[in-house]
Amino acid sequence: MCNDNYPLKPFRIKSHKLLLDIIAKYPLATVISGMDTNLQITLLPLMHQAGEHQPGLLIGHLDRNNPQAEQLVTGAKVAFVFQGPEAYVSPDIYPDRQLPGWLYIMVKGDGVITRRFDNDGIASILTESTSRFGAPDQQFNLQISDDRIAQFSDGIIAFEIIIENITGIAKLAQDKGPKHAKLACEFLSKKTTPSSQELLAKLVEHGLTEEIV
Repeated sequence: MCNDNYPLKPFRIKSHKLLLDIIAKYPLATVISGMDTNLQITLLPLMHQAGEHQPGLLIGHLDRNNPQAEQLVTGAKVAFVFQGPEAYVSPDIYPDRQLPGWLYIMVKGDGVITRRFDNDGIASILTESTSRFGAPDQQFNLQISDDRIAQFSDGIIAFEIIIENITGIAKLAQDKGPKHAKLACEFLSKKTTPSSQELLAKLVEHGLTEEIV
């Protein structure tokens, strides 16, 4: 997923924990399938789960009427992208002469569909996803006994992806040095949620020191 020339080493996210933190905070993924024949792309929320090996599994669901549903069958290859905060940055934020650019955070990878779930599995996934995606602020908790799950489950497919490759990029001006990276992080922090600001700071530190594991 990475080579010696791209992305620049300060932008590479080598920490598995940081990759999972990004997925947890930005779970709405772009899921791509049918790369060799009929390309299909859908935005889908995905949950990470530990598996028998790192980097683990991704669990998702979508409307059965979505054309991509026909491709998300056992054995199918898929690719995914999780997009974190991003923004165009003007050189005005820096104290010296720089060029403009784009700050962004993303995780990408690929894997294989290992199974599709039956209605009981769909019910469990729906209840877990509402709890996980809504935490910590939501009051609503979907109960597995809720009759609306049975009403809609026949119109849903749920699937599991075993991750084969995964990598991340945090382009936060780390190549320009600590002072510039801090300014870039502060700039991007103003365009995201307070809960993501700690993650941004860790990503900058990781790019400068590579000590976070």
